[in-house]
Amino acid sequence: MGTLNKQSQKIICNVYAYVKSNKLGKGPITEAAKAVGLSRQAVSRVVERGPKTPKKCKNKTLKFEKADNFTCDLIRRTVYDFFKNGQSPTVSEIFIELQHTCEFPYKETTLRELLKKLGFRFRILNKRRVIMESSRIVTWRYKYLNTLRSERSAGHKIIFLDETWYDTHDVPKRG
Repeated sequence: MGTLNKQSQKIICNVYAYVKSNKLGKGPITEAAKAVGLSRQAVSRVVERGPKTPKKCKNKTLKFEKADNFTCDLIRRTVYDFFKNGQSPTVSEIFIELQHTCEFPYKETTLRELLKKLGFRFRILNKRRVIMESSRIVTWRYKYLNTLRSERSAGHKIIFLDETWYDTHDVPKRG
């Protein structure tokens, strides 16, 4: 049973009261359940506690609201620095490095999700989960930045549109 609004709960209670006062069928809960099309358990739960207003969902703050472009670039540069030094970083190592570099506003689990959002993937290497970025994404970014640089140097005006798209090949196979 999903969440029933207060009006629906009042109707269930009214049907139950009508069936009980007129002594219809096998039992008031069974007959009320048949009349409203819900299970006996759902009807008995509503009748026992009475009609109540369902809890409203709180407005959740955006998970990555503190992650501006600077933070995302800092994370990306930190991961690349590990690779420059010949290391395959884990989330814990990146988290510790970010804590030393700046006051990183997230916890380790949120960093993991932010890394996934940035296009990094997790692979098992030497029995450790390490972070790798898709080579396609790296190539696309490299081509885009080179094209952008050449267009700017040629004096062309660049207009950014609010258009996004999603590549269906970037969906994780397991998850």
